[in-house]
Amino acid sequence: MYMSRTHSITLCSGDNTHSEHYAVGSTHSEHYAVGSSHSEHYAVGSTHSEHYAVKHFDHMQNASVKYHHSDPNSTQNIYGNVTVVTAYFDLGTFRKGPPGQYFTRKLYFDWAKTFRYLNNSLVIYTDSEDFKIHMFKVRSESIKHTNIFLIERSSSWAFQNIDTIQKIFSAKSYPKHYPNTVVPAYACAQHAKFDMIERAAKFNIFGTKYYMWLDLGYFRNRKSENAFYLTKSKGFVDSKIAVNLVNSKLPLTSHPEDIIKKNLVLFGGGLVFGEKEHVTKFTAQFRRAVEHFLLKGLANTDQQVVYAMFSMDKRKSLKPEVELQIYRSPHENDWFYLGNTIIKEMFSLF
Repeated sequence: MYMSRTHSITLCSGDNTHSEHYAVGSTHSEHYAVGSSHSEHYAVGSTHSEHYAVKHFDHMQNASVKYHHSDPNSTQNIYGNVTVVTAYFDLGTFRKGPPGQYFTRKLYFDWAKTFRYLNNSLVIYTDSEDFKIHMFKVRSESIKHTNIFLIERSSSWAFQNIDTIQKIFSAKSYPKHYPNTVVPAYACAQHAKFDMIERAAKFNIFGTKYYMWLDLGYFRNRKSENAFYLTKSKGFVDSKIAVNLVNSKLPLTSHPEDIIKKNLVLFGGGLVFGEKEHVTKFTAQFRRAVEHFLLKGLANTDQQVVYAMFSMDKRKSLKPEVELQIYRSPHENDWFYLGNTIIKEMFSLF
C-alpha cells in the first residue's frame, strides 16, 4: 500500500519558480523528479604565486581543520558566497558512449583550463600529481582562493566499494553501458563527488554558505575568456539540493532496477548546489542509497542512484530527508541549463 505523505518540491522553469505538491503513491504520474588515510594539502593562499604550503593531515579528524586557513585578505566571499568543488581521478583512457569515442587525460586537462576564469573560491581533489601541477598553473591568477588536495582514492568511501562494483559489472548478464557499468573506477569516481563536496563543506576553508559540485568539463563549450563567477540559483530554497532536469519524459514510477540497469538519466550530475549543512545531509542519504543498491547487486553512476532514490518505490524505503529542487530548461536534454543561468560575467579577473 502506498504512503499518503505529501512532499513539497520546487520546480524552476525558465524565469518562473513555483512550488508543487507531489503525493507519493498517487495514481497520477509526474514526469519530473521530486522533491583513515593521510593525504597532502596544498593550500594555495600565499600572496606570491611561487609559494604554497604543504600540510599532512587525516581527512577524518576534525582537528585538521585548523590547518585550512586561506589568506585573510582573500576576496572569495565577494563572489556569490559559493565555494566550487571539483575533482579529477586519473582513470587513463576509457570508452565513453559509442564505439570509437574515448575520454583521455589530455581531454580532462584541456577542459580544466576553463577554471582559470572562475572567480569563485575553488577546492580541487585529485590523485594525480600531474593534474595538481597543471591546476597550480591554471589557477595562478586566482591563487588566493584556491586549495588543492592530493589524495589517495582509497581514502574515499566511494572507491572502497570498487571490489563490490567490479563483481557486479563482471556478471555476463549485467547490461554494458560504457563506461558507467563497465569501468568500476568510473562509477566510483562519480559517487566520490558527494564525498568530495562533503569534505569541502565540513572544512569550510573559505567560509562560504553555499557549496557547488562542478564537473571539470561542465563549461567545456564556453568560448569567452572573460572572468566569471557562479552564484545561488534563482528561487533556491536552502533546505534543498539544486539539480538540472534533462529528460522530463521519464516518470517517477520507473522501477529502480530499470533505472540502474537501463542507464536512465532524469537529471544531470554535472552541477549540484546546496547550503553547506544540507550538502552534508544529502551526502549521507546518497551514501545509504549506494550501499542499499550494492546489496541488491545494482550499480551505476550517481545519476542513476539519485533518480532511483527519489523514485516512488524507493522513496518509501530509503526515506530521503533532503529534497531536490529541480531546474528545468525550456528544451529537452539541456545538460548545462542550470549552470548557464547562474553565471555572472566579469570584465577582468581582478
